[in-house]
Amino acid sequence: DRNMPIFEKEQIELQAHRTMAFYRNIYVREIPADETTTVGISEKIEKDVVAAPTLTIGMNYKGGKVAYLLTASDPGYDPNVQHGIIAAVADLPGEAVWGCNEKFIAGRSTLGSGNQNTIDIVSGCSTAETAAKMCSNLVQGGYDDWYLPSKDELNKLYLQKKTIGGFKEFCYWSSTETGKYNACSQIFDNGFQTANDKSTTFNVRPIRSF
Repeated sequence: DRNMPIFEKEQIELQAHRTMAFYRNIYVREIPADETTTVGISEKIEKDVVAAPTLTIGMNYKGGKVAYLLTASDPGYDPNVQHGIIAAVADLPGEAVWGCNEKFIAGRSTLGSGNQNTIDIVSGCSTAETAAKMCSNLVQGGYDDWYLPSKDELNKLYLQKKTIGGFKEFCYWSSTETGKYNACSQIFDNGFQTANDKSTTFNVRPIRSF
């Protein structure tokens, strides 16, 4: 209704500074509420995309350092969003046993399986202060979802050990078992992966996924 004012309480004021201006045939369109909401969401998405950093190996991120970025052949890969592995900034203090000799608990070895291995070890092994339990109990950088890497995840750490930093050139435990008495470990001097008695103490570097 053109007879009804758009602004019932106030007038629209148009100003021109230092330059003479003439206004003619000015039209004002009211934007529906749902349309303004859509615009706001679009702007927010655009800002979020712009703000997202491009991640690189060794970058400080989400509680630790980026150790691996998923590629197209990896489970969980998203071409639009970077995902991968975060390594804790340092090894856990001292060394730890794998624990629970004579009991087979967690044999998964693939990328992405270390978290479930750790959950199974923590719930299924009564040995105190195992490598998996120490990882599970870690709170670092505001995150408490750390876990003991699987065999394949541990190898990703080895391949980027210099960029990530802080590794010793000795053995590290993985969360992957080979049987009741042995679990997989990796020597960070030469990258050799082997199986050791689960009562042996080795170094531990927790990881988390993002």
